[in-house]
Amino acid sequence: MGQCPTWWLAFLVPWCSACGGIDFGPPPAWVEPDSPPRTSRSLDGTWSFTPEGYAARDVPVPCFWEAVPTPNYDLACPGYLDGTPDEGLTQTEGDNWPKRTIHRGTYRLDLDLGQPAAVTRLWFEALHHAATVRLNGTEVGTHLGAYRKIGFDLTPAARPGANGLEVEVTDGSALLGEDGITDWPVGAYSHTDITGIYRSVTLESLPAVYVDRTFVVPSVRRLDVTLEHTLGNSTGEDVGVWVISRAVDAEGQVALETAPQPVKVPAHGSARVVVVQPWADAAPWSPASPTRYTLRTLLVDPEGRAVDLSEERFGFREVWIENGDFVLNGRRLNLMGDSVDDPGLRARYWGPRYFACDRARETLQRMKDLNFNVVRFHQSPPEDCVFDLCDELGLMIISESAIYARLDILPPVNNDETYVANARTWLRDWVVRQRNHPAIVMWSVENEMEIYFHALTDLQLLSLRDPVWETDAIVRPDGITTTPRPVNWDGDSPFMYRDGLDVETINWHYPHGDWDTTEPAKEYWDDPLDFYARYLVADPPCGVGETTNHRPKSLPDGMSYTQIKAMQGIAVRAMRILGYDDMRPYKLNWAWHFFYADGSEHPFAPYYHALYSQEEKDLLTRNLRESYHPIAVFDRESTRLRPNLDGTVGPVALPAETDVARTLVLLNDSFLPGVPQQVTWSVVDEDAGAALAGDTFELALALGSREERAIAFTAPAAAAYLGDSRFDMEMAVRAGVAGWGAAWGLHGRRELLAAGAARCFDSPAEVGTALLAAGEPAPGALRPVRAGDGRAR
Repeated sequence: MGQCPTWWLAFLVPWCSACGGIDFGPPPAWVEPDSPPRTSRSLDGTWSFTPEGYAARDVPVPCFWEAVPTPNYDLACPGYLDGTPDEGLTQTEGDNWPKRTIHRGTYRLDLDLGQPAAVTRLWFEALHHAATVRLNGTEVGTHLGAYRKIGFDLTPAARPGANGLEVEVTDGSALLGEDGITDWPVGAYSHTDITGIYRSVTLESLPAVYVDRTFVVPSVRRLDVTLEHTLGNSTGEDVGVWVISRAVDAEGQVALETAPQPVKVPAHGSARVVVVQPWADAAPWSPASPTRYTLRTLLVDPEGRAVDLSEERFGFREVWIENGDFVLNGRRLNLMGDSVDDPGLRARYWGPRYFACDRARETLQRMKDLNFNVVRFHQSPPEDCVFDLCDELGLMIISESAIYARLDILPPVNNDETYVANARTWLRDWVVRQRNHPAIVMWSVENEMEIYFHALTDLQLLSLRDPVWETDAIVRPDGITTTPRPVNWDGDSPFMYRDGLDVETINWHYPHGDWDTTEPAKEYWDDPLDFYARYLVADPPCGVGETTNHRPKSLPDGMSYTQIKAMQGIAVRAMRILGYDDMRPYKLNWAWHFFYADGSEHPFAPYYHALYSQEEKDLLTRNLRESYHPIAVFDRESTRLRPNLDGTVGPVALPAETDVARTLVLLNDSFLPGVPQQVTWSVVDEDAGAALAGDTFELALALGSREERAIAFTAPAAAAYLGDSRFDMEMAVRAGVAGWGAAWGLHGRRELLAAGAARCFDSPAEVGTALLAAGEPAPGALRPVRAGDGRAR
């Protein structure tokens, strides 16, 4: 790829027989441990919980205090506050927050550690909000903050056999400053309605010298992988170990092995080693082929014995910005998906647990079936299992922090440096825990901290990028700094760009003419191409992260909710045609929410889906799926039309015997190998079954590219038809991809002939289009879906 060879980098740390006073001996070969040197076990289950001032009771962990069991509530946390004044307080933000009387509680669990390991660590995936952890009455650490994976070293207090674990937790009141406003990022109101151990707890046993963590940074441009290992030593003496890593594929075959590296780890301390290894034949991770590897890192002592063996999953892929575009593995990347609310599963949302570990796979697969290629986890990070599933399924992630603005989180014109300093600390921990996930292609460091109430200044917002980039990159021994993922300020970067700051992405929320309005969402357009063209910036990459909210607070005059939902799909088409880099209408959960086996909805499905019929849902979902189709051909002129109240589009009168000019916009966002190679369009008389006009042409449409073709036909004479005879405009793309013969037919708009001489362009009924495989699809390929009526990227 035009890069200098990098094979020599693997040997930047030379072998030596004695380093730092330690005789390492000759470099060892790989040796498998006789038994696993490290183990972990879940502590999820029944714990004792004592609300301050009340009796102890048994409760489920993980769970949070505020959830009250009801017949249709999927996240019941029974027993936490029974018999207290707070029993039944399910929505504790706003007016209910002052009603809380219990702000502290203590969890207890009896642990049998047998013979304790050399190092015993306790991990909480989330612990809200302040905590003091004790083992056998000895304090082992404290915690402050939300949505942070936090670990505690239990080793100094651990003893053989029975041990008593105690976790004293204080709610969000512990985060409040003297002004009554939180000093820490808390997501969407989580300081008032998410309290306790509400995500999984794990106990980890490690050897005396161990791999604390490994950061894996592949580079497609350099054809190498950079590994940063941090090693720990719990002993009172300096220790020398060799570090060897292997990348193993899904079949267990070794795809890569690094040369042994000698490392001295100081007593009761840590050491860092960076290894750079060339890798020219790695299978890249992409949405169409989400190949993953397992990095196995082995520590070997000078006598050749295995000391520790850790494992980390990763994918070989690289994301960067080039010429104003996102680039994935050297190909232009256009992000199309959803911004997902409430991954925190808060009590205030009485609905299905869409992103709980037991349901997340189904949720994410529904998104892929809608042709989404990205999801932004809005307001708060989800559980770790969700990231793992996205890696596996090939659904890209815009990972967003818990830096989120609302009235009871930050006051107007706060500009609080304490909050900013804590936010920067929070961001470092957040990135460290997520950075090996290949699905994460961008960091959204905050949400609407300026667009609402100007809670932080431009420069304060810009400063949030520093800890992310510092944590998401490695400075290599050869002086190269690996490329961190792009950073986004969702909703705020247009303000920063306007004010001359160096932002690498622009992301609008509810585009509007007045940049400083605090009441956005006044954007229900008549011509979506004209509307979104006003906000498109050529460089840097430009996106719309929240737009055309499917259920606005007030319904615009003369519009229906069904119409607004149809507009979400048309908005995506318009943005793709115009060349946006990141397209995410807001609240598309109406299309991917769950149904029961009999086809009925969950009674508390979010945002009142039951207000429209199953027939309307089918029409609207089809429109959305077709708008997101990775290989698409859209009719530019038809995309300008606002939907009817019932979600259809048109009709538009066409006089008889008139010349009709159209522009077909063709796009390829498939990530499949090969390129579409043939496009066919035709105008067909439905009654006679005869083609009135049409053509076929060849093209080579590379990934991430678009092409426009002008077409023309003549509307038939009115005298040739009687009554409401009609004809269709049909379009299809045949894709030539390795091992595939695939056709996507995109129904155009139905044209109706009114008696007298007018023809009307109507919206398409469903056209079944299938992915026609010449044999079985390649692993990880996109599933068969329907394609639709037009829009490009």
